[in-house]
Amino acid sequence: MRAVKELKRYFKDNKLELDGEFLYDVSSKLDDFHKWEYPFIGFTEAISNCCCGVTELGEFECNKQVNKHWLALLEWYLRNTKDPFVICATLTLPEYKELNEALEKVGFNKRAVIRSKMGKKYKIICWDYIREKK
Repeated sequence: MRAVKELKRYFKDNKLELDGEFLYDVSSKLDDFHKWEYPFIGFTEAISNCCCGVTELGEFECNKQVNKHWLALLEWYLRNTKDPFVICATLTLPEYKELNEALEKVGFNKRAVIRSKMGKKYKIICWDYIREKK
């Protein structure tokens, strides 16, 4: 995993604006967009419904133009969070491909792949991350 300093340089070199506190996102500072129209990827962080000691990530926003930056965003989040245990769920839809690959690369464990109750178009992937004790 890259150091925070390296990640900040990555964001700057790729003209990405980083934001984070409960809503973590990366938006592209492209010249042909107004600030409120920047394409972005992101997610929210919240206390899990099942236990106050567990952090849950959700509401993943994917965007074809900036999906390639998921790895950097997740690395930045894991470098900055103090939470020892994080869970999340994603979908098997094509727009989640880069996100799923990035979750695996940063050390999230794929715990289950289950059928959706909303239809047969996709499945749900359940992930968890346990911070190693130093």
